[in-house]
Amino acid sequence: MVHNLAAYAYALMGNSQKAEDHIKRYMELEPDNSNVFDSGFEVYTMLSKPTQALAYIEKGEQLSGRTWLSQRTRYYLTLGKPEGIQQLYQQFKDSADYRSFQEMLPLSLVLQGKFKEAVRQFDILISRFEKNQKWNDVLFLQVHKGITLMAGHQYPKAIDVFEKTITVSQSKLQNRHNPCLFLSHYYAGVAEARQNNLANAQKKLLELNRLLGESSYDSRFKNFVQLLEVEILLANQKYQEAKSLTDAIGQLDKIFSVGYLHVSYTCDWGRQDFNSALKSIVPFDKNYIRSAVFQGGDPAHFAWERAFSDYTTARIYEDAGNKKEAMKYYKIFLERFKDSDHGIYEKEDAEKRIKDL
Repeated sequence: MVHNLAAYAYALMGNSQKAEDHIKRYMELEPDNSNVFDSGFEVYTMLSKPTQALAYIEKGEQLSGRTWLSQRTRYYLTLGKPEGIQQLYQQFKDSADYRSFQEMLPLSLVLQGKFKEAVRQFDILISRFEKNQKWNDVLFLQVHKGITLMAGHQYPKAIDVFEKTITVSQSKLQNRHNPCLFLSHYYAGVAEARQNNLANAQKKLLELNRLLGESSYDSRFKNFVQLLEVEILLANQKYQEAKSLTDAIGQLDKIFSVGYLHVSYTCDWGRQDFNSALKSIVPFDKNYIRSAVFQGGDPAHFAWERAFSDYTTARIYEDAGNKKEAMKYYKIFLERFKDSDHGIYEKEDAEKRIKDL
């Protein structure tokens, strides 16, 4: 176990050699422990070594005698390979094993910019769980649907979804400590800030603080309050203040939070600290661990960030004066979005910028 923890720690620090040394030592000591191969997959993904990561998945599957659907879907999600997820869905969609990962099909569509179809798929899943009155699942999927609408710049519709989720949460669950209730207020506040509706964003910030004071939410939820405060500062283009507040966020939240990833590179980009901004998202694989935290909206938010990460990377490189790298990432982004919905701003902008480079 010591080698397991050490491998993760070194992978998070970007120390490839030591991370690999410890994960190999862990395997030598416990060759029949399937957790060795799960850890190996995660560590090598974080080290941006997808071939080795996949090899560990395959070894784990051989040991356990079953397909590792959770690991494979997160692997493809992190690499931005929606086709891999969709192939798994077609192969296992009728099996009991895949039901826990049904949300991965719409998230794979988010990677391709097919937001309308992703929302439709979420509606199918939500309807199924509503019929069975599985309200925790309904709320979880509602949050994901709202985030998907945000990814497609449908902010007013997203806010409507979050408000509906808040209403259902209060009526069906009737408990004070409700993650989806909290996250719905948070993402509604982010949606308001992204539209520059700062008075409404501030109201959501007040509501989050009220919920923190009345219920036993742990420290992870305080992180969302800080992130919404940063979003409001970014909407006002107060990059230095936003950076200071971002730096004050707890270390674990910096490692696991998708929201932190976004505000961190946005602060650095706005301050024209291009190297720091790029360090957060290039290569994107190292952020894998943010996809593995299945609480509230993290997987959907991760898919949103991954969908546009190559476009964002290209924009930062272009602002930094590196036309060659900008062109490279614009092309990667446009290839993935080749069959996307019409009217996506980032796609139209990338096409225009390639012509001008």
